Amino acid sequence: MGIAGAAAATIISQAVSAILVVRALMVSYDLIKLVPKDIRIDFPLLISQLRIGLPGGIQSCMYGLTNIIIQTSINQFGTDTAAAWAAFGKVDSIFWAVSGAFGISITTFAGQNYGAGKLDRIYRSVRVCLGMSLALCGSILAALLVFAHPLLALFTSDETVIDIGAYMMLNIVPSYVIFIFVEIFTGALRGIGDVMIPTLITLGGVCLVRLPWILIVTPIRKELFTILVSYPIAWAATALLLVPYYFYRKKKLNIRWRQISS
Repeated sequence: MGIAGAAAATIISQAVSAILVVRALMVSYDLIKLVPKDIRIDFPLLISQLRIGLPGGIQSCMYGLTNIIIQTSINQFGTDTAAAWAAFGKVDSIFWAVSGAFGISITTFAGQNYGAGKLDRIYRSVRVCLGMSLALCGSILAALLVFAHPLLALFTSDETVIDIGAYMMLNIVPSYVIFIFVEIFTGALRGIGDVMIPTLITLGGVCLVRLPWILIVTPIRKELFTILVSYPIAWAATALLLVPYYFYRKKKLNIRWRQISS
């Protein structure tokens, strides 16, 4: 069935997953049991969820927008480069899935302990989660670099495309380590309900660094490396602001909690 078959498989798999999840919520749990007849909108709760979730959604949209612009720039280098970029995107999705999972985990853990007033557990969990993410994601990144050619060969047999894809991985993948810090610290701040400033910092890295770089520098220096280096530059700019902000919030949180306790 070709592309239609792939589309059908995606729809069927998502539908089956949705059915299984809903069934599990209705049958297998007590504290979070889903009762269809009780479904309704709780506006105060909705507002609080939007306050926390909407900035993250806007952030994801901006990532998507910049990726579209970057894809347009990549396409100008020809079909081999576009094919290599597509294959590279499939290979490095392993990293993004694992890194994102750690980000969700620290958000959940930080939120639970913030609600319980256990600040020390929040700070310790950030250190532990950061260490785990660096170890596991770092191992994945090392594997991507070592096995770049075999992994890319899973998607294409064209040696030129594989060589271009390996070049992309060599120049981008090491900088993913920077994003690990962005992911963990942003997740922790989101867990304590601080979403606006981290979102603005992240959007600053995207809108004020990556986009101008792609739109201004790339036309001047029309090389593939110019596009690739926009990622580590934007992540580094974000991390340089986000990490100090995390420790600033930590200090303020400790002061406020001591005042409440006394």
